[in-house]
Amino acid sequence: MKRETAKIKIISNSAEQTFEIARHIGEKAKDGDLFALSGELGSGKTCFTKGLALGLGKRRISDNQPDIYFD
Repeated sequence: MKRETAKIKIISNSAEQTFEIARHIGEKAKDGDLFALSGELGSGKTCFTKGLALGLGKRRISDNQPDIYFD
């Protein structure tokens, strides 16, 4: 089965907006979807990951940067 691929660029103006965008993406994600984040230090990767996790249904997030654990 051939998988569809997409590369998108999203510009956010705040941490809150980044979190909400990621939460929405997480709610729409399907099994097997892969997310690769890149960016400078402080660009919002951790904030995005927390929102994505919430959208995926994860409720407990332990944030011991640079590691994030989901239960």
